Amino acid sequence: MAINVYTPGCHLLCHDDVIGSRRVSYILYLTDPERPWKEGWGGALRLYPTQTYADNHGRETKVPSPDFTVSIPPAFNQLSFFAVQPGESFHDVEEVYARTGDEREEDGGGGGRVRMAISGWYHIPQEGEEGFEEGLEEKLAEKSSLMQLQGKGDAYDLPQPQINLYGPSLEPKASSTSDSKAKQSTPDLDDDDEVLTETDIDFLLPYLNPSYLTPDTLSALSSSFADNSVLRLDNFLKPKYATSLRDYVTSQEATPLPTSSADIDGDTPWT
Repeated sequence: MAINVYTPGCHLLCHDDVIGSRRVSYILYLTDPERPWKEGWGGALRLYPTQTYADNHGRETKVPSPDFTVSIPPAFNQLSFFAVQPGESFHDVEEVYARTGDEREEDGGGGGRVRMAISGWYHIPQEGEEGFEEGLEEKLAEKSSLMQLQGKGDAYDLPQPQINLYGPSLEPKASSTSDSKAKQSTPDLDDDDEVLTETDIDFLLPYLNPSYLTPDTLSALSSSFADNSVLRLDNFLKPKYATSLRDYVTSQEATPLPTSSADIDGDTPWT
């Protein structure tokens, strides 16, 4: 049993609660009884369905869906509980959102949002107790999300990283993550050869301030970083490119974000 306090910015990532002999999880909410919790404040317990994937050897792995199907906002004196099932009982705690300026004025600036709760677990029978099953705890642990994290569960994390390797022609060469680790090379900074080749400079010129690409500047920056372990590069991007980049980011921030994995798959290149 433990007391958990979530203040604005706090959240809990998705997991299945399978550790040791846990069988049932419970949460007793102790939010401010004089100030009913609003759904828009966040802090909800969210439950996720699972998706099953099989590897080349037919071994199945269950991972949580990107989208939750149940959301339970906290409320004073409310008790929530669920069965702990390996690779099944995936859940998280939604972030507790900070108040806006208007909301701070409404409550006089005090009484911040505090999601306080008592949580704990009921456990399977232990040795010497009625109903004890030898080896059950180990069997349940085999399919827990913790064991999957220690295995290859990330093989089913989508979208998978895509890395483009640029050769002398500056043409991208598609490569998987595993291939890139083996094939991608970096300059040997201990060599006497210049770090930036002519091809490198041609590639960078449309984006970076040319003054940062001269040998004298690079040498001075390298010495300064070696002495101080920090660099401040003002006007790093070319003004024209910086302006276009700012306009693009601003337009993207004004675009509504996808709200589900289906929206992401259908309307964005994030696959």
